[in-house]
Amino acid sequence: MFALFNNILFVNPFILSALAALPILWFLLRATPPAPKTVDFPATRFLIGLIPDNITPSKTPWWLLLLRLIIAALVIFALAQPIYNPSQSLSGTQNIRLVINDDWASAQNFDQITNTAADILAQAARNKASIEFITTAQKPDTPGAKSDLIKILSADEALSQLKALQPKPWGNDYAALTTSLRDQSTDQDITTIFLSSGLSDPALNTFIQQLRRRGPVTFIQVADRDLPVALNRAGNVGNKLRASIVLPPSLPNGIPLSVQARTQDGRILGAEKIQSDSEKPLQEVSFDIPDLLMNEIGQFSIAGRLSAASTYLLDERFRKRSVGIAAEHNNTDPAAKLTESSTYIKNALAPYTQLEFGTITDLLNADPAMIILPDIGAVPSDTLNALEEWVHEGGLLLRFAGPKMTQSLNKPYLVPVPLRTSGRSLDGALSWEKPLKISSFPESSPFYGMDIPDDVIIKQQVLAEPTQDLSGKTWGTLDDGTPLVTASQHGKGLLVLIHTTASPDWSNLSLSGLFVRMLRRLVSLSGKSPSEAFAQNTTLDPLYVLDGFGSLKQADASVKPISTADLDSIKISASHPPGIYGRGGIQKVLNLGVTLESIETIKSLPVGVIVKEYGQDYELDLRPFLLYAALTLLIIDWLVIISLSLGIGALFYKRSYGHRMRASFLILALMSGYAITTATQPAYAQQQRQIKNTIQAPLTDLGADDLAYADDLYLAYIKSGDAEVDSITEDGLGVMARVLARRTSAEPIGVAALKPSSKILPFFPLLYWPIATNSASLSTEEVQNIQHYLDHGGTILFDTRDQNYTVGRVGGTPNAEALRTLVANLNIPPLQALPKDHVLTKSFYLLNDFPGQYSGGTLWVENDSANGRDGVSSVLIGSHNWAASWASNASNTRRTIYGKTRQDELALRFGVNLMMYALTGNYKADQVHVPYILERLGE
Repeated sequence: MFALFNNILFVNPFILSALAALPILWFLLRATPPAPKTVDFPATRFLIGLIPDNITPSKTPWWLLLLRLIIAALVIFALAQPIYNPSQSLSGTQNIRLVINDDWASAQNFDQITNTAADILAQAARNKASIEFITTAQKPDTPGAKSDLIKILSADEALSQLKALQPKPWGNDYAALTTSLRDQSTDQDITTIFLSSGLSDPALNTFIQQLRRRGPVTFIQVADRDLPVALNRAGNVGNKLRASIVLPPSLPNGIPLSVQARTQDGRILGAEKIQSDSEKPLQEVSFDIPDLLMNEIGQFSIAGRLSAASTYLLDERFRKRSVGIAAEHNNTDPAAKLTESSTYIKNALAPYTQLEFGTITDLLNADPAMIILPDIGAVPSDTLNALEEWVHEGGLLLRFAGPKMTQSLNKPYLVPVPLRTSGRSLDGALSWEKPLKISSFPESSPFYGMDIPDDVIIKQQVLAEPTQDLSGKTWGTLDDGTPLVTASQHGKGLLVLIHTTASPDWSNLSLSGLFVRMLRRLVSLSGKSPSEAFAQNTTLDPLYVLDGFGSLKQADASVKPISTADLDSIKISASHPPGIYGRGGIQKVLNLGVTLESIETIKSLPVGVIVKEYGQDYELDLRPFLLYAALTLLIIDWLVIISLSLGIGALFYKRSYGHRMRASFLILALMSGYAITTATQPAYAQQQRQIKNTIQAPLTDLGADDLAYADDLYLAYIKSGDAEVDSITEDGLGVMARVLARRTSAEPIGVAALKPSSKILPFFPLLYWPIATNSASLSTEEVQNIQHYLDHGGTILFDTRDQNYTVGRVGGTPNAEALRTLVANLNIPPLQALPKDHVLTKSFYLLNDFPGQYSGGTLWVENDSANGRDGVSSVLIGSHNWAASWASNASNTRRTIYGKTRQDELALRFGVNLMMYALTGNYKADQVHVPYILERLGE
């Protein structure tokens, strides 16, 4: 008990002196009511033995006085601001240096870091300490930033800075901070608290040693299980979609990780799970995603561990494009295949593209992004004309030279530059020349910046005729300046010629990694306009950048453009954060994870540094608990006074004194314990428990008639309170049940009229709720019942029946105001006007609008209804009075019902789409339905 009080600190201890006034308060309360006056009246002997109906005590009961004194004591203790388990790291200091890691690795535990910092600043404010506020991932490479690396602030100013702090999508810069600390002119003692993100750095120990020059350092680090992870590589590798995860070696075994493949707008296309293994710091996951969806993937991310390094963006370089090779791909003699050019092209591109083999005509029918002709001389005129038309319309044709091209009787056609009829040999007994190496690629070439191996030599080539524009069409040369790669624009397409073979016959280029990189770069140019292809080596402006949590946002003015030539070697920093850069149709991504081959955690720190983990030191402010207790006891006091004033206390006074005291203490104890426990529980826990007890009634409480609704499909509506409206609604839904039975596989067998408090709402996938001006507001039980229905998969269509939404907003008409009042206490997600490509427009019929008795209004759906509900919005709001339009066909006795007018027919089709939408979710959003939908649109 005494140890408990030893861990309590009073921020305002002088207020405790008010406890000395409690005896005075006891005396004052004891003195009221005043003592009764004694008067001699002989007739009172006739009253002896009678018990009056109302008894007024001569003085306040001592237990009630004690209760009020306890209330006063609780208020006094609360005003003294007691703190349980106050942090000991700041005791007695007036100067505090707070160092916070706000790099990419801090994002995963940023709430923990900032909450710890807020506790430290709160204690610093109590001690009236000055603050040196340092964040380690600042922007020293931006103008004027170096002079503001260390900030001298008050505790309140530092707290304001902390609230605005966000993790950065780059690493820490300890070197710049170490220099700033050395330049400080003061030697005043200071206590340093370092809030770490958990990662090591070569300059970290030097920085900490500099911090220790002026006082002790407390280093707080994350627990091993909370260490950050990163995506190092992702994309198409070896004909599979793969992602590589870098794990810190200190991460415990068995931690589950989920890698998600997403579209650029955040839709999840696939997810794979792994578990951490300390012996495998680099793990790889493979995805099984249909080819139709493969090119929709825009990024990979790790669920639950959001950071700039756990988000991996993809650009056009990672798209798997279709490439056609003009060669018959069959199982011939393996030895013979070693001399075929197509074999080397296939081995180079197979892991990164979808390859197709066949004749030129077959490839043109397949329409790939790029066609490769390995040493083809003569081509039939019809085929040549078709190939030229394909290039003219935007195709990329890559040709390789070879013996067939040089021995052709006709000059080669569809080549970027005129060629000489004979080849040039740089090797052999009759040649005076030696094989040549490849010269560095010029800046105008898409291959600029590629490393050229010293052992790559060219023994033969096809020479280009010297023309005036030859240099502008040359993408690569040999050491003697003769062209190795040439390219030119042809209509909307591009012609590229490599002046040697794709096999080892004329060079060993096809045996090198350079050959693979060149072909992959050419594949990335396919589908682009020639101007974009020739402008590959340009400066790209920042379009979107990742924040510290891995979300894309607009780039600000501090982000600088990058050169495509430096894309693979650029360092992630404040000037060049990860994100999407582009210009003129060209877009490239910069990823942080690519630079992280491993994640190094902190293994040792300089001697004398105090090391702790987050959560070990915590402070608990006891004021709310004391005030809750005082308020609860005050309510009990009020209830006791009311009971006494109403005469309920007479029941006690008829009993013996002992019985009265025992009953009073028992009631007081029970009420106090329950009230204090309830007051200190989180409000949401009480609410959830109340909802659970109110709504989740067992099925055994339902009658046989109610349970019958669970056996078949029914259409249902909520009664509006207007008999005429409800009658029309029931007739309309009856018609819709017949329409659904004839046109679809859904066969509703009836219509159910429900109240908001009905316990059988979960039996119905869709509720139609007509709004009337006299609709009654919902009770608490009804609100909880409707909310439970919406939260557990139900869908409600609110129909104001007044064409209220023609102005594009809610409000104005009596029915709209009635709806607003009706749903005021419901937790309805944000709504948006129904998008043109929403699933509801194609769930059965293809619809552009949704008329009912009225048309032209707006149908509102959830802003994001794809989370856990299979794409179905829980709430739809409209104003077209659909039930009335459906009911207009109630007199139709035909087996198959069609609308009397075009608008009535569209209203019926909307009803069909609505029911299919509620039953099947986003089924029709699947890409497999796109060809059939396009076919129907064509009809």
